[in-house]
Amino acid sequence: MPRKRTRSALLAVALLCPLLALGVDWQATPQASTPRLLKAERAGGVLLAGAAKVDISPELPVVVAGYPPPRREASDLAAPLFARAVVFQSGRIRVGLVSLELLEVPESLVDRVRERAPLLGLDGVVLAATHVHSSFGGYDPRLLPAVAATGAFDEERASRLVAKIETCLRLATDLRRAVSARAGAVAVPESTRNRAEPGADVDDRLRVLSLEALDGGAPVARLVTFAAHATLVARDGERLDGDFPSRLMTALEEEGGVALFTQGAVGDVSARIRQPEKVAVTLARAARDALAVSGPPLVEPSLGFAELQVDLPRVLAPSSVPSALRRPVSNLLAPLLPRTARVAVLRLGGLSWLFVPGEATSFAAAQILGRMGTPAGVAEPVVVGLSQGYLGYIEASDRVLQGRGEARRALFDPDLVERLADGLAVGAEALSRAEATAAATPAD
Repeated sequence: MPRKRTRSALLAVALLCPLLALGVDWQATPQASTPRLLKAERAGGVLLAGAAKVDISPELPVVVAGYPPPRREASDLAAPLFARAVVFQSGRIRVGLVSLELLEVPESLVDRVRERAPLLGLDGVVLAATHVHSSFGGYDPRLLPAVAATGAFDEERASRLVAKIETCLRLATDLRRAVSARAGAVAVPESTRNRAEPGADVDDRLRVLSLEALDGGAPVARLVTFAAHATLVARDGERLDGDFPSRLMTALEEEGGVALFTQGAVGDVSARIRQPEKVAVTLARAARDALAVSGPPLVEPSLGFAELQVDLPRVLAPSSVPSALRRPVSNLLAPLLPRTARVAVLRLGGLSWLFVPGEATSFAAAQILGRMGTPAGVAEPVVVGLSQGYLGYIEASDRVLQGRGEARRALFDPDLVERLADGLAVGAEALSRAEATAAATPAD
């Protein structure tokens, strides 16, 4: 064979081998595993709660998180961005919940705050993002989120954020007082739409928990959960902006106390109204309506908290990737994504919140609730997304298989939602057992 042809053949082989290698499945088959119960605590008695808010606005200019490159910088603030925390305590158990005006909360941020929890006397802590696409970035050290949405990691900025969250939790802990709890829910019709599949169902219910001091006065805190992407602020703006969640919380705080917003099953949900001010007014009115028709307060509800670790399934490229490239892309994504994740269950009397690390869709939330079931005497749990970490989109198993809905953005095999649901079910069952044991134990 002529030397020139030999060189061409060798070059072709050299180019072809990496492509063939990318087509081979590099990922080990995950073994079936049982969720690991890391914590399950329950106590009864007088409910205490304290709440606080701390400004987390960064130094300017700063990169804006929320969208792929080209990344813009903000040189101004529409209003301060906050961390808001409520600390619950009953008996010997103390749990902190933090709402952050951020795009997402990476598990690294949760871990750093969790390490400080014992210093605050906390048995558990949950961090949740309002999922605002016009807040600052630079706090997530992972390559994939940094490239896709949050910008280059800045250790100093991340450390400042952790310190401010710790301060917020410490203030909330110091402000504890005896409270009662009232909860309500109301549909907000024509407020949202399914952005992934026009006409498909979404959960348009707003849930609210009000913690009210037993000695009277303004509410200590109100926790509002609703599902709608916080993408109402113009993408090309040069100001950081907390979008409708910020305006909603500020409106409710005018009546006293601290208001926390958490996202529900937001993965496939957008607001129909495109003005953040109008959405905030609508949701603030709905929160007041929900409390106006709520039942009697729970004066001394039990408090329970469970946290679990689950093994994640294989990485699978989104269905938006052409089928011929899905295996190579899956191989390239696998080293960039975690192998485990955490879920948490918070229970207050007959009320339950299920915290999942990503953007669960309406269909995924329904699958989670259907897999868990609802114990007698317990209201339907509330699925809270974008909490305790971030795995991207969480779509229902059958829809991932069919390439429907947010499967075009999902990054794991179809059984991701089942693994998360199994973990939540184990946590809920552990708390139910603890409740039953406490009820059967004679009082001293």
